[in-house]
Amino acid sequence: MPVVKKTGKALKTTLAVVFCTSAVAGAGAWSASRPVASADAVKKNFSYAASASTIMAQAGSLPRVELSALGEISTDERTEMAIAYAPVGLGYRTNGAESPLPALSLIKLYIAQYVAEHGSPEDVSRAAKMVSLSDDKLAEKLYEKFPDSVNAIARKYGLQETYGGRTWGVSRTSATDVVHFVSQLREEQPDSVVLQGMRKWSKIAADGYRQDFGLARMPGIEGAKLGWSNSRGWHSSVVFGPGYVIAAVTFGGKKEHTMDVAKALANVEFSDLTPEPSASTKKPAAASRKSG
Repeated sequence: MPVVKKTGKALKTTLAVVFCTSAVAGAGAWSASRPVASADAVKKNFSYAASASTIMAQAGSLPRVELSALGEISTDERTEMAIAYAPVGLGYRTNGAESPLPALSLIKLYIAQYVAEHGSPEDVSRAAKMVSLSDDKLAEKLYEKFPDSVNAIARKYGLQETYGGRTWGVSRTSATDVVHFVSQLREEQPDSVVLQGMRKWSKIAADGYRQDFGLARMPGIEGAKLGWSNSRGWHSSVVFGPGYVIAAVTFGGKKEHTMDVAKALANVEFSDLTPEPSASTKKPAAASRKSG
């Protein structure tokens, strides 16, 4: 995973997207139909027809988010979050969800899409593995071979706060950009290499880190991509499921990231998103009695 240096600024870094069934017209609402960088992107950008009635009709099966008085997703300041509804595109976000943050391994989604469009069959196979296993070595090789991949995808898909770095690990993106990108793929390329890789994400990454935190712990998701820095000081997750795309980036550890995601989700507790202890780590029944 990339090395990310802390800055002196109070950065919000958890990107968590969750659907909300109320306050549809709130100040924090946004449309995933964002401005694009080229005429081709305009043609590719699918049309959204945001409507409260459509969202409310789907609300029974959609995850919901907690909103602040300003109509923004409510969670800790260290986290930025965003959500988009399918097919309408309307969603909610935190105040800084459109700010460029360390992309971590979420940048692999952009690299993989470029490789799928321009690479050889062997490159495409490596890209799929890179996404599912979050393989840093493959990311390094593919980014060296396709150094303009991130910037090219940003231009094509209208990702205004996404920038490729000198190396893949220092690239930047925003919570809303990630959600916007995955939403477009779901609409236009549901069987894309990126989405297939997310559907087959491994619980253990190529470097041995467990990919079982944050939004990936939500029940009913169809695909996920996780990210973390070498220092374990940043964590991120993006998932999609029936009717939604959610993403989160946190300036904090795996636990903090998962806590903030749970805080933003209505009717979800931190304990709901934490793994059950394995049989080898469970305490004997007599020693594990709850008090009170």
